[in-house]
Amino acid sequence: MTLSAFEQSQFRAYVSHRLLLEVERLIPEYIHTNHHLREDIEDKGYEDVHESFSRDTANLSFIWN
Repeated sequence: MTLSAFEQSQFRAYVSHRLLLEVERLIPEYIHTNHHLREDIEDKGYEDVHESFSRDTANLSFIWN
């Protein structure tokens, strides 16, 4: 079976959306398990550190071959 251009677009949008949701879910886990971030959390606060990682995920893009 070959996907039509519309089906490819729909599927790729779905996958990209789900991957971004998963990345957002991983940010708190990453922050809590990486001890090198403790000083940043103490200096700037958890919310600022989390927001920095969230802003960085806005730069993610998915390239399909």
